[in-house]
Amino acid sequence: MSEVLKLVSKLKQDRSATADSLEQLSVIISTLSPDDIREIVRSSEIISTLLSSSERTASETVLRKILQALDPLEIATEHDRLVLRLLTAGSERTKSIALSCLESTARSLEGALRLANSSLLDPIIDIVGENSLRCATSSVKILTSLTQFEENVRIVLSPARVKIFKEMSYSNDIVRHRIFDFYVSVAKVSFQAFEHCVKANLFVDVETELDSSDVLLQLNALESLSELASTAHGFAYLDSKSVPLKLENMLKKWLSGEDALAALILPGVVKFFGRLCLADDAERVANACQDHPAFLLSVLTMLSSGDDSLVAVAIDTIEVLGSTAAGRAALATEIPNEGRDAFSRLGDLVRSGSAPFRIRALDAIGSALKYLSLVSEFVSELSFQWFLAVDSCPLPLVVSIMKQPFADLHLAGLRAMCCIASNKWGLQETFNCPGLLEYVLNRSTETCKEGRELKYEIVKTMAESPAVEMIFGSPTVIRLKTYVLEGPFFAVSQSTVAMEGSN
Repeated sequence: MSEVLKLVSKLKQDRSATADSLEQLSVIISTLSPDDIREIVRSSEIISTLLSSSERTASETVLRKILQALDPLEIATEHDRLVLRLLTAGSERTKSIALSCLESTARSLEGALRLANSSLLDPIIDIVGENSLRCATSSVKILTSLTQFEENVRIVLSPARVKIFKEMSYSNDIVRHRIFDFYVSVAKVSFQAFEHCVKANLFVDVETELDSSDVLLQLNALESLSELASTAHGFAYLDSKSVPLKLENMLKKWLSGEDALAALILPGVVKFFGRLCLADDAERVANACQDHPAFLLSVLTMLSSGDDSLVAVAIDTIEVLGSTAAGRAALATEIPNEGRDAFSRLGDLVRSGSAPFRIRALDAIGSALKYLSLVSEFVSELSFQWFLAVDSCPLPLVVSIMKQPFADLHLAGLRAMCCIASNKWGLQETFNCPGLLEYVLNRSTETCKEGRELKYEIVKTMAESPAVEMIFGSPTVIRLKTYVLEGPFFAVSQSTVAMEGSN
């Protein structure tokens, strides 16, 4: 400790020795215990000396080591003056160091409670409105962590602080949507936190921006509202404000050609409804697909639009719908004929699209074909019709992708095959496809970890199917189960014997 004090004194008096002294100080600090470092902070002017140093990079390195040695729980109480100084008087990098330490403090309940009730809360809030993306992002992370505990929601979003947030939001669009996203993160914590946000009228401004003539503002607002709609209470609130109806009207204008600029916001609107279908909730999926039919019609139109950005969103939306029982039921009942056309279009993309679209289309097809126990018999039968719509010879098409030398395509083919094999009809198709079973059981085709694991999943899926013995017979079932028992990374050892006299 005495060496540290001498170096601090030297740094204050002899600025020409700054670089060497800081390097020595950094080495010594690394060897000290946390208790010794805390004592140095209390009994010396080390922090003020580091902050006034002209060697910023070196001094900040020492400062980071000091702060990281302090107990995260003590930072908000015993060392609050030190951290406050770093937040209000330091450089951007110094602020970033302090905020990084506060992120650790905010992660625990005790640390979050201490920080929310400390003198540091208001400076953290002020940093949200700063231009430094690094510091602003870190401060939002801290506030988000604090409000994960309901006790802190009323503190962080008190009337006085809400007023500060609103004033900051008027400074520029970036800050405003940074704050909107924070509000949404609070609302998602619990229904009580959501109610507090509603009573404080925190969502009024973001709703208003949907009517903006600025497409970028509309898209940012949509992103925030989509996140809010991912919770049941959030969607119920937006529904009560007729937000979904307003968004459907935008889709209708695009479908009718009434508003050409609607194409710019179209992906955001479709993603909003798509988020409702992520949860396997029949009521919410029905709200998206039945109550707002323009949603599915827009997805189908986008899929054949020829616009890569629209096609990508359409594929991803079909993948989301196909991943849940409620989503498949909506495809089957709302657009039965158009749904088959959609899978035919996906097949076109698999055959002749660019590599990224081929992969995306295969994943969407696999998502809709994977066996789900909750799917009705009608929808299950329809999934086979979707499979047949992909191509005149759909399984050979998938097999051709599986045999591609390009890793991404090869793995996408294996993923699709695993989904197909989960169905009884998929096993029958596999049985009818010459050479496919042997290819699946051939370990030598896989050279990477992901490929071996996917091959194993295909075999395991087949081996565990109740229909496998009836379709393939007992000898094949034994081979499949042996493969499963051996695991994904089994390799046959080859012994060699050296013969006397051989060269």
